[in-house]
Amino acid sequence: MHLPATLRLDRTGERGGEEEIEIAQEVEVEEAEALLGALRDQDTVLRWSGAKGLGRLTDCLPRELGDEVVESVMQLFGPTDVAGRAVGLRLRQSVERIGRLREAALRHVRRLLADPLVRPHVPHAAAVAAAVAAASEAAAVGSASASLEALQRVVVQLLPVAPYTGLTGYLLEGLAASIGGVDNSLAKVASAALLEALASGSDGAGAVASAAADGGAGAGASGSGSGSGSGQAVALAALVSGHFLDIWARHAKSSRMATPLLRTALLLLTKAPGAADTLLPRPLLMQAAAAVGSSATDGEADSVSTEPAPAPAPAVSSSARGAKGPQSAAEPQSRWVDHLVEAARAEMRGCGDVARLLEAAALLAHLAVVPPPRAGAAGGACGHCRSSALQGLMVLLCSRYPKVRRHAAEQLYMQLLAMDTAPALDSTAAGPAPATSSAAPPPPPLELVSDAACDLLLATAWDGDMEAAKAARDALAALVGVAGPKMKAPAASAKAAAACRDENASYQALMEDFARGY
Repeated sequence: MHLPATLRLDRTGERGGEEEIEIAQEVEVEEAEALLGALRDQDTVLRWSGAKGLGRLTDCLPRELGDEVVESVMQLFGPTDVAGRAVGLRLRQSVERIGRLREAALRHVRRLLADPLVRPHVPHAAAVAAAVAAASEAAAVGSASASLEALQRVVVQLLPVAPYTGLTGYLLEGLAASIGGVDNSLAKVASAALLEALASGSDGAGAVASAAADGGAGAGASGSGSGSGSGQAVALAALVSGHFLDIWARHAKSSRMATPLLRTALLLLTKAPGAADTLLPRPLLMQAAAAVGSSATDGEADSVSTEPAPAPAPAVSSSARGAKGPQSAAEPQSRWVDHLVEAARAEMRGCGDVARLLEAAALLAHLAVVPPPRAGAAGGACGHCRSSALQGLMVLLCSRYPKVRRHAAEQLYMQLLAMDTAPALDSTAAGPAPATSSAAPPPPPLELVSDAACDLLLATAWDGDMEAAKAARDALAALVGVAGPKMKAPAASAKAAAACRDENASYQALMEDFARGY
């Protein structure tokens, strides 16, 4: 389908005139749909660019076709879309950090659902109303524990149904803020609620399927709701993993959400069942594709962007399909951990927040011991997650903060101690593979050098002299088979300033001389 537009413009850009130029344009429907989709993007710049592109397109079209474009734009912001966004935003606030805000958000959701003009446009309003009513009943007690119980009820009752209501992203973003907050009791309750909701994906498969079959926007997904309980749990885990990457892409380098996202990622990786093996219907990262057969060097000031790109809505919904059944050979797949390690390394580049670097070190240490996929398995056959995590840890082991260096060494040491080395020992017992070329042999598996790496980590005072830490870091990088990071040399202006520094050039130097009695 094409949208033909034939215009007559003069050289000044006005219609009509003596010197006219006939311009024939054919606009593909896919391009127009991409512009329409940009109007709903989370990024303000993309929404503005999409609106500007549609404005220019409509100006070039005849009045009849221009009216069709305007009608398509108005359909994007229909009652169902507006009502769903309003309820989703209030539900996100109902699981965030501030207790009074959570209670107020529940009251507003109940008012929206009580409105007869709004309720028909809320997807699966019955399931949302039941969860909100249970949470409001728990919060009516008025104590701090009652507010936390209300949060738990909203998440446990609604998150398994959220794949069919489009509320997963809203709930997960609010949960991430609570999990990484400074309130320990709130963080524990939010973490337990998220894990319980993920585990209930198998137990509540029938309830989810019945909720999906209730009609609305999620009716298309109800066809697969009658699958096995384990399939429902895997589908929910894949959907949550995909939404989590999208949330991280929107809040990359955010001073408010960076540390909570790192903590939530560690929770999902270590506690959620099967998180390390989750496959997403997304193409392999450029870093992972380039890492097949080679190692990349990295530094703290690396300017290469490795933030995961936000996935469009069809890709998010297809994650559940990919987890439930076989996919077509043409649809790309990649591992969630491969995207996660790049998001974590992107957060630590150029970061001076010690608390954030400590959380990144813990996450990278857990990612470093994730086993690589088997040859021929879906999601790629390279160990990008492990090699990239080890390279990130090599950077932290030479951080300018002694506390970060020591914490990174401790985290890696504990994960290496807990690593299962039996599979690697069994594979080497059969004998090494014969060399087929003159190329350098591949590095040994991490399982085989874990004992030597632990000895090296223990023998080094990582919070001591920087030069000794660098030498130990280089030896450790060679042992585990990754390239050491190449730090950027200081600029020439900085060198000249350091060489020509005058002892009386600053007020600080004068104060130091005064303190010494000069």
